[in-house]
Amino acid sequence: EARDSTTLEKTGTDYEVSPKYWVPSDEVERHLQSKNWKLDWLIGWRNVASAHNLRTMIVGAFPRGGVGNSMPLVFPSQSISRKKVAALLCNLSSLCLDFCARQKVGGVNLSQSYVAQFPILPPSAYSEADIAFIVPRVLELTYTSQSMAPFARDLGYEGPPFAWDDDRRARLRAEL
Repeated sequence: EARDSTTLEKTGTDYEVSPKYWVPSDEVERHLQSKNWKLDWLIGWRNVASAHNLRTMIVGAFPRGGVGNSMPLVFPSQSISRKKVAALLCNLSSLCLDFCARQKVGGVNLSQSYVAQFPILPPSAYSEADIAFIVPRVLELTYTSQSMAPFARDLGYEGPPFAWDDDRRARLRAEL
């Protein structure tokens, strides 16, 4: 049965969510190969929006795996530095972008045509100082379990996952 994770469960860096539905791994690999995606993590957003959610644009990085049609994936060019991909993840998760999404989306379907209209910065918009500010915060917000180690390694971090701390996470999100 599907259920929300508790805060106590999230505080353990060995805690992993269990999917409700499963996709055969060969099907996942075939699709990702067709996109020439070689990384062990993905970025996607929830395409079902609701006025009852705190956020309209709910986006995240997660371990390589299968997703349904209600979670479109983002496949940034692999020639872009991983740190600039982390900046993209930050941009997609920002309150500014979410405010625009809230104004733009008229129904519950957050389709790619809406996302294409959102204020998404190109990689060239980020200075080295911007990247130095953004990446450690995105890393700490994202790398909270062992399953996200490939993402952390791609950002140059070799340490353990970060402990889940609601107050600290709120502070990091506010800084971003």
